[in-house]
Amino acid sequence: MKPGVRCHFVRDSGCSIYETRPDSPCRQFECGWVGSDSPFPDSFKPTKLGVIVIKTTWRGQLAYRLAFGGRDLDAGELEWMMNFSRQTGRPFFYEKAGETLGYGPQAFIEDMQTKIQRGIPLFESHAASR
Repeated sequence: MKPGVRCHFVRDSGCSIYETRPDSPCRQFECGWVGSDSPFPDSFKPTKLGVIVIKTTWRGQLAYRLAFGGRDLDAGELEWMMNFSRQTGRPFFYEKAGETLGYGPQAFIEDMQTKIQRGIPLFESHAASR
């Protein structure tokens, strides 16, 4: 098991070892889809989406990383996220064909380009990529 990577214990109904799951990474991981303050629709539940929603930050504000959890976002899901980002100003990272991409305000894009040039990780999260 690795943080941010679809676990082999995940079934269509969720975690098959939920009651006995290990502390790390499972119990320590906070899924961005879960919670009363989650802005995401039911269709973004990781077991339905095949993507893991991970909270991160950019300039002290909430941002998201949509990590590969079995498949890439389809065009409709990506459009939903882009609309959400435009409405809220919250940027996000996502993966497509193994490449990490980002979407958000121009300042976010510029910050990410600077990080790439300097070899700095794009996001802060305890979740690793595939």
